[in-house]
Amino acid sequence: MTKTTAADPVMGDLELVAHAYRWHEAYLAAQALRAADIPADVLDGHTHHMMPYAGIALGGFRIVVPASHSRDALDLLATLPAPRATQPLWLSCAMVALVWWVGIGGMAGLPPMMSGLYLRQPARIDA
Repeated sequence: MTKTTAADPVMGDLELVAHAYRWHEAYLAAQALRAADIPADVLDGHTHHMMPYAGIALGGFRIVVPASHSRDALDLLATLPAPRATQPLWLSCAMVALVWWVGIGGMAGLPPMMSGLYLRQPARIDA
């Protein structure tokens, strides 16, 4: 197994602790880390904004912290509440009707929407 690390002249060796597919989830997680005095940065934001259809293939937004803070960052992020799906029932019914009416081929132009903050497993960090 390989570690995902990068060198940063200010923060030192960076280690990936999580990734998210929506920008607000990534930046909220990074701000939660910063509020706990853990330096954090969000990588790949520009790429994701320029090519939103490729966001899932590229791994979304990566949240990195200095390697010395990775365990604390994972512990803090694990305590954050999971996002709730707030899509109303009428919108779900409308999407089902649209798929039935247009056909699944017509939906190929819509990007898939993944939500949530995906943490790295602690076993991978220690390996």
